[in-house]
Amino acid sequence: GMVVLDKDFQVIRNAKLWCDVEASEEAQYFSKQASSVLNKNNLDIPAGFTAPKVLWLEKNHPEEFARMRYLCLPHDYITFLLCHQTSLDETDGSIAIDAENAKIITDRGDASGTGFFDPVTSQFLPELCNIIGDDGFVFNALPKIANSPLDIAGHLSEYWCNLLGMTSSQEKRIPISIGSGDNMMSALGVGCVNPNQKVLSLGTSGTIFGVSTNPPSFLLDNEKLSSSSSSTSSSSVAPPFCDATGRYLPLVCVMSCTGILHDILSPFSPSNEQNNKLGHDEVTDLACKVPPGCHGLVFIPFLKGERTPNWPHSKGSLINITSDNIKYLTNPGVMYRAALEGVAYTLKMAFEEMKMTESPSFDEELKETNNNNDYDLSSAIMVVGGGSKNPLWRQILSDILESSLKFPLEPESAALGAAFQAYAAAGAQKGLFSSVQECVMQQHIQIEDATVFPSKEDETTRKTYKEQYTLFKEMATKMYG
Repeated sequence: GMVVLDKDFQVIRNAKLWCDVEASEEAQYFSKQASSVLNKNNLDIPAGFTAPKVLWLEKNHPEEFARMRYLCLPHDYITFLLCHQTSLDETDGSIAIDAENAKIITDRGDASGTGFFDPVTSQFLPELCNIIGDDGFVFNALPKIANSPLDIAGHLSEYWCNLLGMTSSQEKRIPISIGSGDNMMSALGVGCVNPNQKVLSLGTSGTIFGVSTNPPSFLLDNEKLSSSSSSTSSSSVAPPFCDATGRYLPLVCVMSCTGILHDILSPFSPSNEQNNKLGHDEVTDLACKVPPGCHGLVFIPFLKGERTPNWPHSKGSLINITSDNIKYLTNPGVMYRAALEGVAYTLKMAFEEMKMTESPSFDEELKETNNNNDYDLSSAIMVVGGGSKNPLWRQILSDILESSLKFPLEPESAALGAAFQAYAAAGAQKGLFSSVQECVMQQHIQIEDATVFPSKEDETTRKTYKEQYTLFKEMATKMYG
């Protein structure tokens, strides 16, 4: 995301969030310039990152860009307000800041989603910042990066203490931990702090991530990036995110996830026919009666473009329509199941991208813990998010990803992870913990008793999904790759 502030710490314009891909042209330009500056082949900075958005601001709103003195992510801005806000003018929305002590601070996790950050050195790179504007302008606007995930960003300001009816005495000041991004926190919330664990998050967007001890190999080895590019895109790589424990978080994000299910349902639930509306539970029951493969129909769910692969201008498609299956296009159960399968194929394609561009150690860890011929609990992917509650989708995902799935009981895993991180930071001040990992490993994270396994004995289902995934990938790449 992108929050831009003026010299008085006032917001210049509405924030642009991660899912805003308006800066797709700027992303291509910035990626090309970054590849040249760093002497790397085909670096691919997504439009959702901060850097293309800043370039977009300079290009389309130069007067606002010129006013910018501070540049941060939404999470950093909220932390800043909690620590330094002294008042709010309700007439015009302006805020007063304790300017003498004010500082904006971020963590490695959020910094790694800007496009300016080097995860190997944990520093913003001036040469990348200087692609935009005058030398030093963007670099000097960026926040300070915390030295440790246990750092305290500051303390709750007197303004917020009074607003919440809490004490603001020096002896009982409330520390504000450095925090991190939502996926970094979600990893903590499900206990994913070791390299042999993987998480799948099913929200408006879908993400797959896991902890690694090494940075992505393409940051260290130019030839690796060149030779590992998949058939879907010559420049698709898993962005080099950092986690909230001081290590790395290989992560791929797809924009086409649960939002697609709402879109596919809307034609069958007219807003003016309240009594005839179909809900997700009802249409899931209908989809359960549809055979795997949806009578041959394959849905490419890129209704709003796609991030992995990096195809921001892609569109949705329904393919493999024949005279035999065209009659099912008006069947809500068939269309809903086709959407569930299509998103699952997208996630599988993204997972393959991640495995092809990560460090050798990550790939070896993955092979050791996700053996498709041995579906045991240790190989399971932890699944979180609203979409994880759909029983049919659970089985579809397990079959298509060819992995067993486990489900934490706490639905808000990111919020739980944030609580763990805050506890670790506050506890470290008292000598209770020496790392975030140590704190998280002491927590009891409840998991559902049931584990979903692939349909190992159903050869027809496995064959159908493999054939349709091959078709999905081939056609999507022809159209947008």
